[in-house]
Amino acid sequence: LTQIRHSEEEMRRREWPANLGEMSAGMAHEIRNPLGALAGAMQMLRQDVGPDETSQRLMDIAIREAKRLDNIITEFLQYARPPALHLVEHDLNKVLADTLDLIQHEVRSRKGISIVPKLASETLTAQVDHDQLKQVFWNLATNAFDAMPKGGQLTIATGCRSIDVGGRKGDVIEISFQDTGE
Repeated sequence: LTQIRHSEEEMRRREWPANLGEMSAGMAHEIRNPLGALAGAMQMLRQDVGPDETSQRLMDIAIREAKRLDNIITEFLQYARPPALHLVEHDLNKVLADTLDLIQHEVRSRKGISIVPKLASETLTAQVDHDQLKQVFWNLATNAFDAMPKGGQLTIATGCRSIDVGGRKGDVIEISFQDTGE
């Protein structure tokens, strides 16, 4: 009976984040609907407001803030309910190389930071969501840049090695982002 109770409690703990995410997403939608109506009404009223500069400015602020709230709700919904994975076999070196082009552009705006890519010569194939993995790489690079406000070096490396876990052998792909920051 104790084991059954522990199992039931564990199931409840696992269901709680999913239920919370579902409830939060529902609340966000309930907020978004009247917010959209308010934004539409403000845009209509803006046309009827006279040439008074203060009134026009206030209506512009109200419309801009309604759009900002809508963006916040959109971001929250993306967090509460992450998009489904679209797993396809990709060469991780190519995904990283695509992202490196974007990262190189970003690093130009930061002084004293250099990027050293050390990509494996072999093809590193895995089932991944291309877009989400690019976002992960981008986030790791941005975090590294933030850790080096006075400059430094970001080394991005890929590789493959064999491991043995509990008598089972397999290959592991490694991708590392190492910075010289704090």
